[in-house]
Amino acid sequence: MATASIIKNIRIVLLGAPGSGKGTYGKELAKYLNVEIFSTGDMIREEIAAKTDFGNTLKEFSTKGLLVPDDLVTNMLLEKIKTFENINNNNNDNVMVNGKKNGFILDGFPRSLNQAKKLDIEIGGLTGVVNVDLKEDIILQKLLGRKICNKCNKSFSTAAILNEEEGYDMPALLRQEKCLTYMESHDDDKEDIILSRLQVYKDETMHLIDYYKKQKDMVKVFEVKKGLKDLPLLYKIVDDMV
Repeated sequence: MATASIIKNIRIVLLGAPGSGKGTYGKELAKYLNVEIFSTGDMIREEIAAKTDFGNTLKEFSTKGLLVPDDLVTNMLLEKIKTFENINNNNNDNVMVNGKKNGFILDGFPRSLNQAKKLDIEIGGLTGVVNVDLKEDIILQKLLGRKICNKCNKSFSTAAILNEEEGYDMPALLRQEKCLTYMESHDDDKEDIILSRLQVYKDETMHLIDYYKKQKDMVKVFEVKKGLKDLPLLYKIVDDMV
């Protein structure tokens, strides 16, 4: 961690299809680098859970497996980034704000070329882009096996993805036995919705990889094979990047 401990002003974008584990990896990477993480997925879920008018609008898109319109997500996120960076930039003593360095990871943004271009205009250059790569058939298995305990609200998975020949080692993640009584699937973890979300990702977001490759080839691929056991590889990729 010696490299990461002296780095400042990190700006990393995580790309990856729904169900690739991008959100989990992003949170762990943010801890490793001690920077802020901005997750549009978390922001959207918070609005939906609060049942605000904005949240109800967002839910309509989410349950249909559609991307939320660019302008809604973009304005929401950019406001948070600017507030965070303004606080840090005005901190003349260079003291960490809320225990975080002046840097951030973006999880779930940008998702379209329009968002990427606006991000470039509004905040400037990025340190790099990491593409979290997990095969589509594996993603489908993972999401169909994803469950939640409606009593303790903890998530777990009944999907065991084990293939020694191809190097996959992702056992099922089961909760306590008492949780199994209250096991439910997420509302949008149905095969038709999952496939729709994956198609939307391919149609809209995959173009971002080409976009960022043209910018000094800043895209690095993080191939997922073993879940959280792959974290050291992700850390190495980012250390080399920054």
